[in-house]
Amino acid sequence: MVTNMVKSLEQNGFVHRKRDEQDARLMRIYLTEEERLFLKELMIRMEKNLF
Repeated sequence: MVTNMVKSLEQNGFVHRKRDEQDARLMRIYLTEEERLFLKELMIRMEKNLF
């Protein structure tokens, strides 16, 4: 289930996967730069509306 969700997020450009450099069995998941900027802007807007 989780694998399918991550695969969908990756296909839609929200995240990217990278194999762990220390342990090749692990796959790390990171937000894309575009999503990081989107979330930053979203948080700014939410703070303005809440306070």
